[in-house]
Amino acid sequence: MHKFSKHERLRSKKSIAELFDKGKTIHVGGIKCMYLLKPGTASAFPAKALFVVPQRLFRKAVERNFFKRRIKEAYRLHKGALIKHLVERQELLLMAFIYNTKERHNFTHIESKILLILQRLEKGNEKGT
Repeated sequence: MHKFSKHERLRSKKSIAELFDKGKTIHVGGIKCMYLLKPGTASAFPAKALFVVPQRLFRKAVERNFFKRRIKEAYRLHKGALIKHLVERQELLLMAFIYNTKERHNFTHIESKILLILQRLEKGNEKGT
């Protein structure tokens, strides 16, 4: 459960376009999460994620990749409860995590914000959002 495999990544251009067109947004401490819940879709991987750090904020690819790795690691460590919840409800969740600040936060700060986002997604999913 603590892996982040190739199949869990959101790669389909069609799915990404649908996420950015129809998705809802959560903002927490400089990290924006766009998400789209698709009911009735049973899948081996019920959550697919995309990680984005805009070039306008960090010009160097090294910096962008650094923050993407931090967000990805925080997501990988804390996704378990959300995945279990989605499997029970047989739903597919598409997510895009966007690092939306010029501040260079440390891993513990990013991890706490990702955890808050995942908890909100799970609570919102319970309500049927």
